[in-house]
Amino acid sequence: VLADVHREIVGGQAINITGGAALPVRELIGRLGRALDVEVRTVPLPLALGQALSVGAEALCRVLPGRPEPVLTPYTLSTLAWSQTFDLDKARRLLGYEPEYDAVKSALAVAPRLAAS
Repeated sequence: VLADVHREIVGGQAINITGGAALPVRELIGRLGRALDVEVRTVPLPLALGQALSVGAEALCRVLPGRPEPVLTPYTLSTLAWSQTFDLDKARRLLGYEPEYDAVKSALAVAPRLAAS
């Protein structure tokens, strides 16, 4: 909405809108596990092995009855293997944007209730 209001300033540029704090996916998963009182275990492995396993898991699940969801997919691996932090500087500079609340904190607060329902 802010980009539309300020379209003459934005001029069609892509602008990232985030909660303002960089949070690695692994950290988010750990926090979610703690909020749900679930043990989260990660297994460090070489990237090439992870890529091979994820492709194999997807191929196997495609032929299994009911097509179950693979434990590891190439997409999942990419979110865990590389940092994906978006910069808010352009939104702040062009739009005066500042996050109004901590979306991660809010989501983690309601996660136990959602999991129980």
